[in-house]
Amino acid sequence: VLCCARRLRMGMCHGCPRAIVPDHMGRADYHGASINSAARYMDAAAHGGQVVCEEETALSMFATIIGTQ
Repeated sequence: VLCCARRLRMGMCHGCPRAIVPDHMGRADYHGASINSAARYMDAAAHGGQVVCEEETALSMFATIIGTQ
């Protein structure tokens, strides 16, 4: 079976957004340094099917998953 689904790419960063405002469709639109960093990771490093983040973010996420934090 061949899968022709689109392969997404994602940039991930932790931090609080500076502002959350509704866009023209009523959905949340986030602004701030962490949002811009995540967008830059996605644009610069991620290819289809990848999630890219800082090493600190990845280590924190893995520690939370396995319960060592």
